Amino acid sequence: MATLNDLGLLSLPAQVQENKNNIQTILNKNYVTTADLNTALSSYVTSTSLSNTLNNYVTSTSLSNTLNNYVTSSALTTALASYVTNTTYTTGMNSKQDKLVSGTNIKTINGNSILGNGNIVISSSQGAYRHRITIDGKINNKSIQIYFDMTLPTNAVITTIPDLAQLIKYGTTALTWYRDESDPEDEHDYYYSTILRYDDQYSLFNASLLGYVNSSFSEEQVVTVNRIYDNIL
Repeated sequence: MATLNDLGLLSLPAQVQENKNNIQTILNKNYVTTADLNTALSSYVTSTSLSNTLNNYVTSTSLSNTLNNYVTSSALTTALASYVTNTTYTTGMNSKQDKLVSGTNIKTINGNSILGNGNIVISSSQGAYRHRITIDGKINNKSIQIYFDMTLPTNAVITTIPDLAQLIKYGTTALTWYRDESDPEDEHDYYYSTILRYDDQYSLFNASLLGYVNSSFSEEQVVTVNRIYDNIL
């Protein structure tokens, strides 16, 4: 009777052992144990954990787009070089000159503004008008006539008290003609050198007649102006 070996077949235990060896060989080459897999995976993170971590970062593209809205410190320094600090600006503004307003914080020339462009021609004829100012008035009810000559920059006639007051505000030497009309028998004319001035505080004309002794004119007296005459000489 032929055996399994004779038939070219292994015995069942031998076949099983061979198959087991073949399986082990396959497993050793292509598979790992659960323990080995867990050990290997311990140095990795899950996709969920990786995604959560990456949410705290930006991509290089996003970073580049964001930085395009900023400038470098060197570019900022270069740009600020053409500006001044608040302190420098305040100091400069505090020392600035106010806007010039003709007749307010800058004088005029012969009544003309010197602001603006161009040239102001000052003619030699300006300031060459010779005036004879005559005042008819009274001092203590005594008629007087005061006259004086002045060179003015205009040929406009002086006939008003404000204009006259401005002319003699600080004192003008004048010649005074005086007649005592309270004495009808006195027909003498008297001439005196007079200091005539206008008192801003009391809005009065005052006269000090020089050279007349023992009279009410020996001290400064109030002059009542009745009329003003102005003749261009």
